[in-house]
Amino acid sequence: MDPAVDVPAFANLSAKRLASLGKRLNRAKSTSAAETMLEKALGDWDVCVDGLWHLALHGAVSCNVSLEFASVMVDDLAVERSREVDHIAAIEVVLASITAEVPDRYVLMRGVPAPIVRLAEYLVRRDVDRARALYERLQPNAQAALALALHLEGHALPEGAAELLTAAMASQIGEPPGLGGGPGQPARLDIDRIAAELGTSAQIDEAALARISSDESWLNPMGLGGALRRGPVEGVLNMLGGFLRVNSHISRHWDVVRGHLRQRSDLPDLARALATGRWSGNIGEPSRVRSSSACPTASRTR
Repeated sequence: MDPAVDVPAFANLSAKRLASLGKRLNRAKSTSAAETMLEKALGDWDVCVDGLWHLALHGAVSCNVSLEFASVMVDDLAVERSREVDHIAAIEVVLASITAEVPDRYVLMRGVPAPIVRLAEYLVRRDVDRARALYERLQPNAQAALALALHLEGHALPEGAAELLTAAMASQIGEPPGLGGGPGQPARLDIDRIAAELGTSAQIDEAALARISSDESWLNPMGLGGALRRGPVEGVLNMLGGFLRVNSHISRHWDVVRGHLRQRSDLPDLARALATGRWSGNIGEPSRVRSSSACPTASRTR
């Protein structure tokens, strides 16, 4: 918490005690820990969450430090109840304060955690004009969250927002599953579908091609291109299978992958592994491993 932030007293807590509570919430390691802190300080749960909205409204908690309090907010918004604090204004404050340094937790896109998208969706549903007015005041990652919320709620995006959102989504191409969402939330976005709806599929294709061609360390320590050229045969087969399960983009750029594979000195071994059933499957479809007399030790599942 910024020591210059002035938090008015709330319920049974003085400004000083509220400031202390805000600092503790910013260090919360889990949603349950944040809830426990609130209950110890404020007692009744409705008072607890109203106190949290009060802290957020006055800038006393920061998503740049911890996302756990934002998850508590999202849970509260799922409940129809009368709130003592202007929670819409509090959401605006939270979104406007987000920087690129947001924690890498519950991430849907680079710098865009799922709880932030949920808060943005609520704002859009309650007052889309306020959401649009807020957009220009946000940092790019918060703009991406709000642009996604606008799109998911069926609204046209501000100028340039489709391209910004697509660039943010492209940051997740090739990332392993399970990085996103949070409790009860999807682990990843349907990038292809959203890009098609936005008319930015070509931008996604270009980003996918660049990532598949790269030697940079983004899928594993060697990078996809390096792994395809230098990795052990079984590892390459497993990697391709896992990659195909979560990325349709590779099917559009198979020539690039094939170019990497052609540089292998053991290409006949790789081809034989494919032919004898150690790995089978079509590009763009999930990998399937079938038993084969030519490879009796092959696993039946991947």
